[in-house]
Amino acid sequence: MHAWDWTDCTGTYLGGTTGNDLDWGDGAGAFTNASNRARSVMNAGFFGGRDVVAFYFLPGGNGSYGCLAPGELYADYLGDNTFTNGASMDRNIMASQWVTASACAGNSWIT
Repeated sequence: MHAWDWTDCTGTYLGGTTGNDLDWGDGAGAFTNASNRARSVMNAGFFGGRDVVAFYFLPGGNGSYGCLAPGELYADYLGDNTFTNGASMDRNIMASQWVTASACAGNSWIT
């Protein structure tokens, strides 16, 4: 998955990974000092297994989240999407991990 600090997958490239990064602000992992900066994200993963990216409102991979399916490919403006707690996803992502589609609630899918 990949993330940028502007819409339409443009602007500063915040990072990309085939793994999980449960704290985008800790200075370690694929996303360093990227908390609360993403405005667009991409799921460039393969179909099957853990092919959905869950983006989290808080670090640690717990609490409110939004899921991006591989078939959706990207969310060009996160302001059009909310976490499961209703908060805007625009510039509010603090963590991400790969999950199965069954781990995502009906109201968690982002576009």
